[in-house]
Amino acid sequence: MSTDRNVQLAWAAGFIDGEGYVGMSRIRNKNGRDYFTALVDVSQNHARPLQTLVELRGGSGNIRRIRKGVGAGTEHFYWRLYAEKAIRALEQVLPYLQVKDRQVRVLVEFQATMAGYGKKRRLSDEAVAYRLGLHRLLEELNSRPPSDAERLSEATPRRIAVVNAAAAVRV
Repeated sequence: MSTDRNVQLAWAAGFIDGEGYVGMSRIRNKNGRDYFTALVDVSQNHARPLQTLVELRGGSGNIRRIRKGVGAGTEHFYWRLYAEKAIRALEQVLPYLQVKDRQVRVLVEFQATMAGYGKKRRLSDEAVAYRLGLHRLLEELNSRPPSDAERLSEATPRRIAVVNAAAAVRV
């Protein structure tokens, strides 16, 4: 892989870490049976970074626009991939992920349970329970508060401001 490609994948990983959601969609059918699908969703107020993700994926996925309210700042864009497309995209950036790497590993494990199953082959109760456990683990990983390292970008400007203010007082 070229260095340029590595840089692009590292950028994509950082963007997904910061602006993305890695999880599963869960659908319960009329018989009460749960079905799950791997999902990666990245949202942004500007479409251009999302277009870069689409280009990096060779055109995979679409950018959707959502309008919220009236006035400035009401446009919002998102890029979403499901199932195997999501897994392939996430496996490419996995070596570079810092925050959502655990979620991706759980999704890869989930996707491995998909082999050989389709609409005509019913999952065993054990397989459904296993997938439900993976879904719960992803919910837990996605709901936990970020560690200090994950919040570094939010905390850094305040720390700099405090250090600068303290230096100004000493002068």
